[in-house]
Amino acid sequence: MSETGKPQKTKSAAGSRWLFMFVLAVVLPALFFVLFEAGLRLAGYGYPSGFFVRSRVEGRSVFSDNPRFSLRFFPPELARPSCHLAVPAEKPPGTFRIVVLGGSAAMGDPDFSFGLSRMLETMLRIRHPGARFEVINAAVTAINSNVVLPIAKDCARLKPDLFVVYMGNNEVIGSYGPGTVFAPFMSSLGFIRANVFVRSTRTGQLLQNLSRRMKTPSGGAQAWGGVDMFTRNRLRLDDKRMEAVYGHFRENLGDICGAGRRSGAKVIVSTVAVNLKDCAPFGSLHRSDLNEASVQAWDDYYRAGVESESSGRFEEAVDNYLKASVLDDTYADLQFRMARCSLAMGRHRQAAGYYARARELDALRFRADARINEIIAGMKGREGVVLADAEKAFESESPCGIPGGGLFYDHVHPNFRGTAILAKALMEQAEKVLGLESRGDIPTEKECSERLAFTTWDRYRIEKEILERMKSPAFAGRLDNAESVRRATEKSDSLKGTLGHGALAEAVESYRCAIAGRADDWVLRNNLGMLLLDAGGDPAGAVDMFRSVLKLFPFDYLSHHNLGLALARQGKLGEAAVCYEEALRIKPDFSKARFNLAEALERRGRFVEAMAHYMKLQLAPQAMAEVHNRYGERLAGEGKTGEAISQFGEALKLCPDSYDAHSRLGRLYSQTGQNDLAAGHWSEAVRIRPENAGGHVDLASLFFVRGDYGNAVLHYEKALKIRPGLPEVQNNLGLALCKQNEFEKGISHFRKALAARPDYTDARNNMAGALAQLGRHEEAILELRKSLRADPDNPDLLNNLGAELLKAGRTGEAVPQFEKALQLNPGLYSARNNLGVALSRLREGRESEGSR
Repeated sequence: MSETGKPQKTKSAAGSRWLFMFVLAVVLPALFFVLFEAGLRLAGYGYPSGFFVRSRVEGRSVFSDNPRFSLRFFPPELARPSCHLAVPAEKPPGTFRIVVLGGSAAMGDPDFSFGLSRMLETMLRIRHPGARFEVINAAVTAINSNVVLPIAKDCARLKPDLFVVYMGNNEVIGSYGPGTVFAPFMSSLGFIRANVFVRSTRTGQLLQNLSRRMKTPSGGAQAWGGVDMFTRNRLRLDDKRMEAVYGHFRENLGDICGAGRRSGAKVIVSTVAVNLKDCAPFGSLHRSDLNEASVQAWDDYYRAGVESESSGRFEEAVDNYLKASVLDDTYADLQFRMARCSLAMGRHRQAAGYYARARELDALRFRADARINEIIAGMKGREGVVLADAEKAFESESPCGIPGGGLFYDHVHPNFRGTAILAKALMEQAEKVLGLESRGDIPTEKECSERLAFTTWDRYRIEKEILERMKSPAFAGRLDNAESVRRATEKSDSLKGTLGHGALAEAVESYRCAIAGRADDWVLRNNLGMLLLDAGGDPAGAVDMFRSVLKLFPFDYLSHHNLGLALARQGKLGEAAVCYEEALRIKPDFSKARFNLAEALERRGRFVEAMAHYMKLQLAPQAMAEVHNRYGERLAGEGKTGEAISQFGEALKLCPDSYDAHSRLGRLYSQTGQNDLAAGHWSEAVRIRPENAGGHVDLASLFFVRGDYGNAVLHYEKALKIRPGLPEVQNNLGLALCKQNEFEKGISHFRKALAARPDYTDARNNMAGALAQLGRHEEAILELRKSLRADPDNPDLLNNLGAELLKAGRTGEAVPQFEKALQLNPGLYSARNNLGVALSRLREGRESEGSR
């Protein structure tokens, strides 16, 4: 008690309360999380989230790539795979282990076989033949520094000697960037890293999966679409969110370097080179405060400049562009056009400045800008970190110092020559930090291409892929894309023209030579397998090659899949299915393997199993409708009409305008006598594809059966307008017209049918019948005799000829026809009756003569 007599709170009581609150607010939730996480792991829920997983190959422990790593950062349908890796857990003695980190430009898009990692390793091996090098490609398409950081931390376990960091293009569009379609933008780096950590736990994976299931489909992207996915995510250079981008990049890059240094590795960071000269901006935006009158004036100057530029009046064009820039100089295309004109006039320094400015202002920010490269260069002073200046290296190898299409496939991905320049810049720094004595000349592109087997076939397939990219919506919006497509087409066509049998044989030999020099290189073996499969016409050879890859790399899901492709090409669908299943066991979200497995099962008649896999693929409604149609067609062929109708019905639920489903349902309902239903579906088929002659024929035939000859004529005529040379349709149209007593018109169509097919007996008989109806019996007799020359033992023809002879009063000639018809078919009652009439007439004739 105090002097006042009132009780006082003691320090121990207050401390106990705070301790209780701490336990309640922090310790208990943390304990619950730990226990819940442990329970999920014990139950086998979720997946390992690290970049590597432990595996064993031929008794050796290795770190292999984790196919599910990117699920932490991408929706499953957009998840990007890493390169396939098998790194010995214990680094071999005397080996220099180098890790390459970054996005697609570092990975080697469009084909990592000839990317930076393999080029750098090849150069080092040529230049230092006595040393051993492992260059590990830990780069992944579409990732930015938020994703590279956890990869770098995982790579530290490999005890690398060197980190090579080449990144910066994806900071805006990659995960958590303001222009992303992946993990949403966050301005706080702390929140980003907390989010990345939570997603690495099984609890986070559970929450992520529940969240996806609860979301209503919004028609968003369901498959990887490259740069096309970002076309709506435009961002101005002065957007406030860009400061967060630069801040995050600086901190992430510093921490990546720190992860390397803590692992004992030296670190090379490189500035990023991009295509300035031959890549117009992907998106342009005006100043946000530009009023309508200023926009109109700007447009007038800009259009005048474009007209002058198109006519080769570059000085005049620049004058107009400069007037426009006074009103608004932030429109990226304007800067690019000023650059082109300046270059055309020989003002190289000015052109370089304008090209760089166009890149800075590009509203679809797929290329690293100047601030990104400044941040990279700023890492140089850190302990153990050195700088390679790729931007400068590319400038020094470019005409007028402006990097362009001579060094790039597209906007940021270096071609083979560009990759060699980048690898050289990095090799020179690597030699310094690794203490390697420089020996001999820098390896040439020719030497590297021989070691990597960069053949004419590889050049062609890469150029073909680049051409397809150039035609995509994001590229199509660039003002110079028509020229880019033209150049890519010329390259592709030129290379295709050289791919004769000799060139392919030479490519195969190049690969075999490269493999002889490095038997453990699974990439060479895989590429040779694809060459033998796709171009060499040797699926058996491809099978051997893919099997050899799997001996080196048994957990490579892609090689299992490729082996399946080669076996399927040989017709070994059962064995192919086993390979696809193994690929899916390793990588359950590998959609290509699932699709090919479904197709193999379908081809083997196992439609129920195939359908289950197609359903998992979440195919577009039209594609899934086609699957139901094929299944329905097979069921119909097996006589399972009810089940077939059900499958076609499912197709129509997915795609109400499925021509095939309506057409096939019409046929099935017609066969089962449900003509009203048949008419409805065939009418829909004709509505959907009015240009399809078959639909009109089906509908016309149904109308004919129902006795609606007017509509039958209408649709037969429509079919013949589409495809005039159909003798069966000409014949059927003739019959329908005759049913309406329009015999002359009918005869004209029978003649057209016979002109197209002279041996068409049905058409000739029908014409004879029409002639008979018109009383032209002698003409009918003539046609029937022609038919009998082709088919002399046809009792119906003989009977018809006898009937026409009888009508023509030639009874004596008619009798033998009826008699022969009855010899061939004694049950032909019309011939028996006709013979009776003929004999009766003959008797009457004889009696009449006798009475006279």
